[in-house]
Amino acid sequence: MCWPKCRPGYRVQEACGELRSTVCEPCTRGTYTPHLNALRECLPCGVCDPGLGQVTRWKCSTRTNTVCGCGRGHFCERQDGDACIQCRPHSVCRPGQRVRDTGTEWQDTLCEDCQPGTFSAGGTQAACTPWTSFS
Repeated sequence: MCWPKCRPGYRVQEACGELRSTVCEPCTRGTYTPHLNALRECLPCGVCDPGLGQVTRWKCSTRTNTVCGCGRGHFCERQDGDACIQCRPHSVCRPGQRVRDTGTEWQDTLCEDCQPGTFSAGGTQAACTPWTSFS
């Protein structure tokens, strides 16, 4: 009986036949296979792009792909499983707004308008400043 698959971290070097079983070979550095497979080539590891705000959370191994996350000041706009595939910079609040919720890796900054009688220059202020009156 022919079992044509290799275990995770390996690829098929020689397919099985009538008189021989499948010969598997380990994936080389920079490649991986996450499941039982009949692949002739291992899959290329992903690369996190710091220019897009990405950081490497887990490096690629022969059995797992690279997992990217978002660096400081960025949040994940699109993810694939545990990996973030698109990061965006946190929003900056406009003048007349304050930061209601500080941005995290998984959520953008949430801004809120200042209450009547208060103001802000915008940006990253958590509180609005009361107007002062001169008599």
